[in-house]
Amino acid sequence: MRSVITVATVLLCGAVTAAALADGRTLYVRQGGSDLNSGVTPDAALRSIQRAVSLCAGSGNAIIVGPGIYYEQVYIGSGAGASAGSGAADALNALVADSSGSETGDDAGAVVIEGDGVREHGIRLADRDGWFISGFTFRGQSQRGLLISSATGVDVESCTFHAARQAGIEATDCDELVIAGNHFIRDGQSGSSIVVRAESRKGERHSDRYDSDRHDERAAHETQHESDRGRNEARDEHRRSEDDPRNDRADEHDRGRKWGHFKRRRLERGETVVIERNRFSRTGADYLASGFAASKQGARHRRGERVIGIDVQMVGQDAVAHVLNNVGSDCSIGINVRIEGEACSAVIANNTLAGCWLGIRASARRGEVVISDNIVVHSRFALAAPPRDSQVAISSLLTSGISGSVLQGGSSASIPGLVADADPMFVAPAAGDFGLQRGSPAIDAGRGVAGVLSDLNERLRPVDGDGDGNAWPDLGACEFDPDQDGVRRLRLVQWREIDRPQR
Repeated sequence: MRSVITVATVLLCGAVTAAALADGRTLYVRQGGSDLNSGVTPDAALRSIQRAVSLCAGSGNAIIVGPGIYYEQVYIGSGAGASAGSGAADALNALVADSSGSETGDDAGAVVIEGDGVREHGIRLADRDGWFISGFTFRGQSQRGLLISSATGVDVESCTFHAARQAGIEATDCDELVIAGNHFIRDGQSGSSIVVRAESRKGERHSDRYDSDRHDERAAHETQHESDRGRNEARDEHRRSEDDPRNDRADEHDRGRKWGHFKRRRLERGETVVIERNRFSRTGADYLASGFAASKQGARHRRGERVIGIDVQMVGQDAVAHVLNNVGSDCSIGINVRIEGEACSAVIANNTLAGCWLGIRASARRGEVVISDNIVVHSRFALAAPPRDSQVAISSLLTSGISGSVLQGGSSASIPGLVADADPMFVAPAAGDFGLQRGSPAIDAGRGVAGVLSDLNERLRPVDGDGDGNAWPDLGACEFDPDQDGVRRLRLVQWREIDRPQR
């Protein structure tokens, strides 16, 4: 369930002292600012993101960064950002790109953290909990756009990552992690898009795991996986809350007193990692040109190195991973999920993958995996058979152009709801549009086993796309709506033509 968190801004008179700001303050960073300023209003903005981070010692703080290019490697929890604090469950620390310029008063434009090929990371967050990072463009980093380690309760949403050599986002030793709505612009030298090594921390307290002077002591969430019915009720409540007029953004004239609202995609009970609505397909002439469908290394020839779209490894009791509504292409493995530990589970549902050696691979030890309502096309293998001692349920899969077997190591006859060797009729996949055209065999072909109630574009699902009076979810990441998609868009803009996150 999502919740809406208000970050209150209290105006300060005079310059900020050497002491860091108290809880609940807002700082502004702009191209024309100065790190000698207070940062508490747009007119007194700071110049560097790092300076703003270093001033946020408590929880509930917001850093608003105006459009422009920032040549920085930002540290949160170490180095120049060692003084930065952790957010609380109900008072995150937010680092938000104001690409519209509405908060800072600047002209609209991308907010770019530039690595210039020499900085290893754009942002490095370590040993700090409760941070929300949204809207940035990461470009020119030599290793990773965003590196997260030893953190709980971090959300990364609506960011754009350009061709990071190691990974766009890499997270290790993390819990309660959300990676949603991000866009990975890739080329022939790009590494994996999302790499997560997560650990469920059921029953642990932060004081037991980290230094008490850097982390507030609070009990970790109990991680008991809810039933589908409970999940649906929580999402229905979220929809009602989004329609509430009280969630509207604060008026422009009130900016000085209250920054407004931002949405934190809160985890439901039991969820350890949620990865949803991310795009990592290659576009233009690069689409399906990587050679991964013929070789695990594709055209890169890097001594066994594999490029994985989403790579998740979960350990710990009751760890839960949800990988939903993602779109990607041209990887050795599109989605790779491994879970280990007692009562672990994973859901891999409504994803669309193309041009991979292996579309989806999942394995579990003493855990359960649901793989449902996915599309895999123009690949060597669609799915990898799980180990014999794991419990993996596979249903509702559309395949096309699979040169090897649909189910590696097993028979595709065991997959209920399989739509084999059928053109999904994507709108324009080379331009990044994996929407379905009218008449696609993916429309209303899903079984909804995973209970996914929205799609890549956050439209509600299911919709009665074939007009037979029965609404079933579509296969893949995009739900076809005959009222909205019956007449296609005027013009498709390729992602590389614009330098801001796609919603």
